[in-house]
Amino acid sequence: MNGTSEFSDIYFPSRMVGRDMCEGECYDVQMVRMRFIIEDVLDFPLDRAKAKEICESCEYNQLNSPDVSDRSKK
Repeated sequence: MNGTSEFSDIYFPSRMVGRDMCEGECYDVQMVRMRFIIEDVLDFPLDRAKAKEICESCEYNQLNSPDVSDRSKK
């Protein structure tokens, strides 16, 4: 995805990859991190230990909140 997506205009700053990440890519990271889907969907290798540390406390993690779209306006 390289920081762009034709499917989403909502981006979040990602400490995981050091750049903004669209909401779909963020969701894919969560799915890979939890081993629901394979890592091939990502454009970068995922360090699951780093992802666990960062993503579980990230305010933009879609699985931590019922409505992540409200936070994109911060």
